[in-house]
Amino acid sequence: MKIDQNEINLINSRLNACILILFRDLSLRDKTLNLQGKIALLHTAGLRPKEISEILGKSEGHINKELVLIRRRNKK
Repeated sequence: MKIDQNEINLINSRLNACILILFRDLSLRDKTLNLQGKIALLHTAGLRPKEISEILGKSEGHINKELVLIRRRNKK
């Protein structure tokens, strides 16, 4: 079975996201991430809004709205 480059890239991005989440979870042991925190974390890991929406079970529009709010908050 041969895996093409697109599949490898997809697997890699998902694994990176999992690693990043686990790493951040270790540093935030007693704190839980809210929805915006999860979205920001997954976005920072390189996932697209569509992928984030599938993982979190929210609409892509909702994810995009939250990303706009996150970006505005980070500009301040």
